[in-house]
Amino acid sequence: MKRYLIFLITLVTLNCQAQENYLQEKNIDVSNENNGVNNQSNSYVIINNYTIDIELALTNEERQKGLMGREILNDNDGMLFIFENEEIHEFWMKNMIISLDIIWINSDGEIVHIEKQVPPCEENCVIYSPLLPAKYVLELSSGSAERLSIESGTEIQLFIKN
Repeated sequence: MKRYLIFLITLVTLNCQAQENYLQEKNIDVSNENNGVNNQSNSYVIINNYTIDIELALTNEERQKGLMGREILNDNDGMLFIFENEEIHEFWMKNMIISLDIIWINSDGEIVHIEKQVPPCEENCVIYSPLLPAKYVLELSSGSAERLSIESGTEIQLFIKN
């Protein structure tokens, strides 16, 4: 029996009514437990019983910057890119300093593609793209996919507060 992904989304501050409507349309649980305190450090994912704290990239500006300029990414940290639509989202490593594992996840919480140990680049960068649509992309420190036995088909749980 297929396990189901649990979405727990706590919206701390609603910046616009459209975001709330979108979440309600997608049947995502929306609650406000932090009394207006915005704390992204409370967002995390669970993969194969391993918890990873995540930063969120929600806006186009945040997604374009990503982890650019970071000199280190701890083994228990990552960045989750959340897109409005489930589709083919391409990534590259231009102006990155560190190597990463890039993991594409569909709206059901199933990993649909992984690029392992992707090196940084400055010019003529390779564009990485999944074959299947994804709603989320998770960037982890290089080697995390192997260390945590992450593979296509693995299901993850997302616990997101924004």
